[in-house]
Amino acid sequence: MRFLITIVLFALTGCAAPPPATYGQSENQVFYMRDDLQKVRKEVEGRKKKLETAKLKEEIDLLNKEIADLQARMADMEKDIADAEKKQTQQVKSPSYVAPTGTNVGPRGGCYTITKSGKKNYKGC
Repeated sequence: MRFLITIVLFALTGCAAPPPATYGQSENQVFYMRDDLQKVRKEVEGRKKKLETAKLKEEIDLLNKEIADLQARMADMEKDIADAEKKQTQQVKSPSYVAPTGTNVGPRGGCYTITKSGKKNYKGC
């Protein structure tokens, strides 16, 4: 019975690939954001070329509105890219090892110092 239910569910849902990866604010994200911005810039240039050949007032008004909307979208995209790049530069990775200095506190509240050999000295507090 389980086998039959599994077959039916598989047949109904199909074998779908996992959803595409969503990128955080990383280099890949900024790359794709810049790519989208380039596409919008090309759209604006295309609309401007159409505007040069347009003769009807309604068509001219529509193209002007589309150009203004696309330019506003470009400004938003440029701001998003700048924010993403700023976040990238602010993300500072902590080093894997930080040389301890001074007195340390253990997980149970005890204090200790680290000797030159790397051992814990509980008498040094």
